[in-house]
Amino acid sequence: MQYREERHGERLSVLGFGCMRFPRGLNGKFDYPKSEKLVRTAIERGINYFDTAYLYAGSEETLGQILLRNELRERVRIATKLPFQLCKSCADFERFFLPSFSV
Repeated sequence: MQYREERHGERLSVLGFGCMRFPRGLNGKFDYPKSEKLVRTAIERGINYFDTAYLYAGSEETLGQILLRNELRERVRIATKLPFQLCKSCADFERFFLPSFSV
């Protein structure tokens, strides 16, 4: 795996894992077992950069559950995107970026 050092000294894999297209089941929701296998395999092979977004309907939560369950959170860095079209005030930024549940 190739890595690049970012401005704060973190080594990030050049290849990132996009969570928008986690496999879906017949019900339209993410297939958790298949998604978990993909994430674990990616980390085992050296990927440590994951990309998700609020608008990827459930991908942030799915990724979070996978990382928590497998105790992998400290091994990865996550990029997410702000749904700017839904932000009408500064308070909206916090609403989207602050955790809505505690671990």
